[in-house]
Amino acid sequence: MKNAKLLMLVFSLLIAVALLASCGGDVPPIETDPQVTEAPETDVPETNAPETEAPETEAPETEAPETEAPETEAPETEAPVTEPDTFKSVTFDFENASGSVTEYIESFEGFKVNSSLNGGTIENGRWNYSSKPLAISDTYGIYNLDKFSIEFDFCFDAYVNTTNDASIFTIVTDDDGKLNEKSGFYMAFRMNSLGQVFHGSAKNMTFQVELGKEHHYKIEIDNVEGKAHVYFDGALLCSPNYAKKDADYVCFRFVDNNKGAVAWIDNIVIKNLAE
Repeated sequence: MKNAKLLMLVFSLLIAVALLASCGGDVPPIETDPQVTEAPETDVPETNAPETEAPETEAPETEAPETEAPETEAPETEAPVTEPDTFKSVTFDFENASGSVTEYIESFEGFKVNSSLNGGTIENGRWNYSSKPLAISDTYGIYNLDKFSIEFDFCFDAYVNTTNDASIFTIVTDDDGKLNEKSGFYMAFRMNSLGQVFHGSAKNMTFQVELGKEHHYKIEIDNVEGKAHVYFDGALLCSPNYAKKDADYVCFRFVDNNKGAVAWIDNIVIKNLAE
């Protein structure tokens, strides 16, 4: 019954509104609350995107353009001063040599032969005397060392045939290597026509050379002590005083000019004894 009354009331109200509208009246808007509806919740399915690797690409090789650096001058610097190597020793054994003695001696670094005193030839692994001496120039300054020695083997098949003594070995300090009044100083190992050998300052102390036999000579120079020790076949021959003099040229000279002897020399050894 209540519903019927309510319906009748609503129906009457609608008729009244319609009449008013037909008469041009303003009908107030009816406010209604919008019906709120909630959308159902849905879960979005999880999808994993496929993993893809980017393709490897190599960058093209490119050459940098060549450029020339500007030329610059380095500052001038003075090279450091270095002392030359100290002479130690040398051995001339003639074993694998023949022919020119000059070529053989000068094949050793720093050694020279006196240009006018380069006689004899190398045969059978020895230097053979033939009227002219052999003089090795002292380009290393061996003469000025505190201590040094020179030794060699030698053999005579015929003695010197001169009335004067002949030198077998001499340290010469003159500009041409000759034994004369120009020689400022020399130490001589000498021989007479009888085959007796002696040091120049000790003629009374002699040793006999046997023809065809190999002998050995050695001299030790001590510039500090001022002595020369001379040995023949290993025995001390004498120890004379040695007063070295200044010299512009020095050579080590073997045998003498035109003495008629037949002889050879081998195994020349020069050593620095101050090392």
